[in-house]
Amino acid sequence: MTINTYGTLKTAVASYLNRSDLTSYIPDFITLGSRRIWYGGSAPYESEPLRIPAMQAQDTGSVSDGYIAFPTRFLEPIRVAATVGGSTWSLNYISPDGFEGMFDNAVTPDVYTYLNNAIYTAVATSESYTLDYYKAFAAFSADADTNWIIDNAPDLYLYSALVEAAPFLADDPRISIWFGLYRSSVVSLNRSTKKQGSGLMVRLS
Repeated sequence: MTINTYGTLKTAVASYLNRSDLTSYIPDFITLGSRRIWYGGSAPYESEPLRIPAMQAQDTGSVSDGYIAFPTRFLEPIRVAATVGGSTWSLNYISPDGFEGMFDNAVTPDVYTYLNNAIYTAVATSESYTLDYYKAFAAFSADADTNWIIDNAPDLYLYSALVEAAPFLADDPRISIWFGLYRSSVVSLNRSTKKQGSGLMVRLS
């Protein structure tokens, strides 16, 4: 079965489940599987998040009131950099506790942290910034929708959706097989594209 669109992905999930009573839940399984792809998963089905060059994006602008708004579908920073007077340098992450008290004393931005659903720097002036980051692909809507994963690694969506069907499948022995195939696909994709980044991940509400 060829998986090359959201519609054909739903058909493939239905075929693998072989359960006619789950058709209306399949879009939810795919949505939950997508979250597993972006954020990873914890026990009992622990898996690492996908981080590949196709997910990399860049945002630029000026620091406003000491913070940078999270871009749409932001997952994880690769680099946060400031530019002042023609010079550009990378900022280092610091915990919110360590960041407290630095804001009023800093002259140029050297660090950043996460506060109030934004990226805060230690300076409130309008320096330029560059944010390189990992970005989730847009959620599927129409049956014709596609993206890099559908085009290059459709098994990732298929097996992640099947894993997320676990609450409905209860003791179905296929779950461990599907999860093993899913985790193997994530690991191989991350390895083949030489995953990079700080390892610091932010889950946005």
